[in-house]
Amino acid sequence: MASKEELVSLLQDLDYDLEKLPALESYFEVHFQEDYFLDLYLAILRHYRFHPDRTNKTILRKILMLALSKLPQTDFRACSFLIPEAIQDSEEIAPVLELANLLETCSFESFWAKIGEFAELTAQIPHFFDLIRAFMVSVVGMTYQAIEFALLGRLLCLDDAALRAWLAAPGQAEWTLAMEDGTETVRPPSIASNQVKIKPSQALFDLDQMRSFFNAVTPAIQAQ
Repeated sequence: MASKEELVSLLQDLDYDLEKLPALESYFEVHFQEDYFLDLYLAILRHYRFHPDRTNKTILRKILMLALSKLPQTDFRACSFLIPEAIQDSEEIAPVLELANLLETCSFESFWAKIGEFAELTAQIPHFFDLIRAFMVSVVGMTYQAIEFALLGRLLCLDDAALRAWLAAPGQAEWTLAMEDGTETVRPPSIASNQVKIKPSQALFDLDQMRSFFNAVTPAIQAQ
């Protein structure tokens, strides 16, 4: 198996020769759980794009799940654009792309309902659920000034005790939990994107325009 230095050399001189693909795949299989290496993933996917009959869908699924765990970075998009349409529609790959769509459209509860089908795969991706929840938390924090405790639990797929423990953790000090109007409510940190922005109102007409308008119509009105 190639060392990382040899692999970097291969990536720098990449002509998509199929003879190089086994070395790339071998390095991936040995190291994917300990070394996130986007350039390697893209190189493998470019080989698959030019030689779709050589696509290893097991490796492809792992690459996609690794990239998905990096949201909101654009790694998943970069990878998915290299997948030929016929492979995107395959029964092995289409469900992974659907997962990504659920996350990107903030359909978090639907994501959790579906992710159980991928238990064997997610178990191989380091810290997968922690990373996905971190993405969800960032979205909630940018979107809500206040959110019901129960809804936040559903969005993050955390039960009552787990969510309270998360909110009580030192790193979440700026997330506050309190009763508001009889409902347990969580308030994320106040940031620009979750604040209501009130712009100064602008008059549709300035004073001179209004005066000119009324001077023009007043004689006509008086003549009626």
